[in-house]
Amino acid sequence: MANLETLHERANNALIDGNNELAIKIYNEIIESSPEDTIAYSQLMDLYYDTDKMSYYITRANLNIVQGHYEHAINDCKKAINLDASEVRPHLKLAKLYAVTKKNVKAIDEFLRVLELDPTDKNVYFDLITLYGEENSKESALNIALQAVKQFENDDNFKNIAANLYYDFNDYEKALEFAKDNFIKAKIYLQMESLEKAYEVLEDIKNSNPKKDNKINYLKLLAQYNYVKKDFNKALETLGEYVKEAKPNPVYFQMMALVYEGLKDEVNAHINWGYCAKQRDRIEEAIVQFHSAHNLDPKNKDILFEIAKLYEMNNEKFVSMDFYQKIYEIDGDKEASNILADFYKKQGDLRLYKKYAGIEEDENVAKEYEEAFEQDEGLLNKILNFFSKK
Repeated sequence: MANLETLHERANNALIDGNNELAIKIYNEIIESSPEDTIAYSQLMDLYYDTDKMSYYITRANLNIVQGHYEHAINDCKKAINLDASEVRPHLKLAKLYAVTKKNVKAIDEFLRVLELDPTDKNVYFDLITLYGEENSKESALNIALQAVKQFENDDNFKNIAANLYYDFNDYEKALEFAKDNFIKAKIYLQMESLEKAYEVLEDIKNSNPKKDNKINYLKLLAQYNYVKKDFNKALETLGEYVKEAKPNPVYFQMMALVYEGLKDEVNAHINWGYCAKQRDRIEEAIVQFHSAHNLDPKNKDILFEIAKLYEMNNEKFVSMDFYQKIYEIDGDKEASNILADFYKKQGDLRLYKKYAGIEEDENVAKEYEEAFEQDEGLLNKILNFFSKK
């Protein structure tokens, strides 16, 4: 394709020659290759103004979208619809604008209108399913998915979407009826505790040599299989492989917690539930879980460090220092002592700063410090007594 400068030159020559059709064609080529070319939109609007008001408003809507003027673009679409309500283009553009501006209910209404006018646009079904999902209207999403299955019989994507939605409704038989994807089938069989069938599907996935993302999903399902089978040690081993492929995430920690519960290991169960909550930014819930672990294993420094850090994240600095103090008391931990020294230095507590920094105090300095403290305390008592007098 010619560069933009050449295309603009050709379009301009077409205008000079009075060949408006060619100019329109070239300006649309420019927009296709450079959707933010405002000059092309402006020229098209001039060309459409007297001959094609529908295309004029749609083009003006596109220009307003490029410039971020969504409300103006919405008004342009409405004007185009007023010209001809049976035209699909303005309804489709209006639906997308409503979706972008988070006016989901209005977007759904417009997308449904588009389906009435043209039931062959796959993307509209996908958009509607997404919007119904955002509105927590899964029944409506399922109805659209089933319409799409009927409309596009050879498209497995919609069948898999329908399967997942039936799965969410706990209708596993129906889910299996629609499922074409092995990962979905395995998930359903595991939920049904049909372990033999789940294993067969998982073996098919394994033999297909799944790549990165699919391997992660395979390992997650395999861990779930081992868990349902109550082979908890094998589940832990699989989760170890899983976390090598995927970063630690809430699902990983949740599965780890469940496995440890199966192993009757309460400490590690609480620890992993704590990490699961922390990953989801539920800090207070995480604190509760780590406290439970601490009560079962009070000398575990890893647990104490996590509690201290969680209290810091929760803006409870003094409480956090209490737990660094507990760590320090176990074995004089260097990291804890450094944190405590830094904290008390900032607080202006010279004695505690020196204690945790490992600085020995001179006896005279210590005595002066005590005397200064006593004088300050005496002065404070005098002030309080003065103000307490009637």
